[in-house]
Amino acid sequence: KELDRLKSEFVSSVSHELRTPLTTIKTLTRVLQRDRISFAEREEFLEIIAAECDRQIDFVQNLLDLSRI
Repeated sequence: KELDRLKSEFVSSVSHELRTPLTTIKTLTRVLQRDRISFAEREEFLEIIAAECDRQIDFVQNLLDLSRI
């Protein structure tokens, strides 16, 4: 029973960690598509998108490392 609880918590945490950056990326991409923002805002949003992509890559790499253990 404890193992099932831990597994559920793990899956919930992983889901959250995957979904949160993707939501940010999707939202900022939609804002960029509207083309009604300043150059400075566009640059800021692109930096955030790049950082969120890096966050996703690191997280997936950590999951892969964990699976090898």
